[in-house]
Amino acid sequence: MEKKILDAVSREFSAIDFSGELAGIAELQSELRLVEEKRVAVDERRSAIAREIHEYRGPSGDDVARAVLDGLSPTEAAKAGPNLDALEQEKEALLAGGRALRDRAEDLRAQITNVESAARTKIVPGAQKLEAMLIGEALALLEQLVPVYANLTALAATTRFAGNKIVKLREVLNAANGFEGFAGYRRDIEVSPALNDTLKHLDGQAPALRTSFITVANL
Repeated sequence: MEKKILDAVSREFSAIDFSGELAGIAELQSELRLVEEKRVAVDERRSAIAREIHEYRGPSGDDVARAVLDGLSPTEAAKAGPNLDALEQEKEALLAGGRALRDRAEDLRAQITNVESAARTKIVPGAQKLEAMLIGEALALLEQLVPVYANLTALAATTRFAGNKIVKLREVLNAANGFEGFAGYRRDIEVSPALNDTLKHLDGQAPALRTSFITVANL
């Protein structure tokens, strides 16, 4: 990696002021926690009411006795118990309130995402410089692999060594085809003259080694 680029981007990043975004996110997250806390409380109360309504089977003996002792007539006491209509109304109101709280929570999350996106735009110039540097390094490494592939192909043709490794390397280079303009399929890649000079000592020994001698390879 190029130190000059890293130093320049380091200065850019260290000069960015995120104080506004950090304060805004902290405020929004604080409200979001409160909204979620209240939403949970609303949902729990609504569930409790639903259970109470579902499980109610009329007033118990203790309810009736307590009502009579409180001065109600036996007829009125026989009706003692929760006000089901009022409970239903409360449950529906809580349902609507829960929806409103969920909507508010989603709105707060969207606002947080927007602030995060705004903060991220501040790092774009520096990040693009780093990306370009690293992509350049990746392309350079891929290009270095191309002659290595050709040389291994020549070695395999003459000595029958490295055959399975060539297959794997070719798969890597083929898979990288189109990556930032990289050509993963090529013809007539020249084999290293120095390697050829070494392999030439085996050229012409095909009857004994069942091998061949090549000067170019295809990818």
